[in-house]
Amino acid sequence: MRGIYENPALFNGRLFSYDDKTYAVVINESRKEKSDGDNTLTLHLSLRAKNNGDVQLAEFDKTFTGFKSLKELKSELKPHSTANLLVFMKDRVKKNDSGDITNKLSISIENWIRDVEFTTQKEQEALTWEKNKWSKNVLSGLHTSMKDIYLDGVKFELISAKLNDDNGRKTLHITFRMAGANELVLTDDAIDFNMTMHIPS
Repeated sequence: MRGIYENPALFNGRLFSYDDKTYAVVINESRKEKSDGDNTLTLHLSLRAKNNGDVQLAEFDKTFTGFKSLKELKSELKPHSTANLLVFMKDRVKKNDSGDITNKLSISIENWIRDVEFTTQKEQEALTWEKNKWSKNVLSGLHTSMKDIYLDGVKFELISAKLNDDNGRKTLHITFRMAGANELVLTDDAIDFNMTMHIPS
């Protein structure tokens, strides 16, 4: 829902159906409202006649429901390591032997999580990392086929990090959790991701 709230004009023809040869629907973005808790979106709409000098025929609010919940992202997103992430992890684990390094990596997760690339499962399109006006992390699907994904102030927690060292060949296994986004705290709906990285020597 939040991706539609942030960019409602992109979804004009998909949110509702109308005779676009006869009418035009204009969205007043200054009067849009959302409820993250109820997962609803209210838009202020203006219905205009295309063939009559763009005359306004009606003006009204419409509330939209039935959006996907955040927990459904678990089956729609997949994390991948990147070159920057491997460089970061190599520096962090170079003095570590095999074992649990969860505490060492958890304190810096807000930094290295932005080097994780999230892609859509179906199309393998990469989401974009951004910053909101409060400098909080945002994960956006605006430039993918899943434009409705917009995770504002998204927070992650490291659940576990285990380093294996096989004669100098280091492999890092991590599990991290999306704990909140869009002013919501995910508890029972928390989304866990697993990644395995081969750390360059």
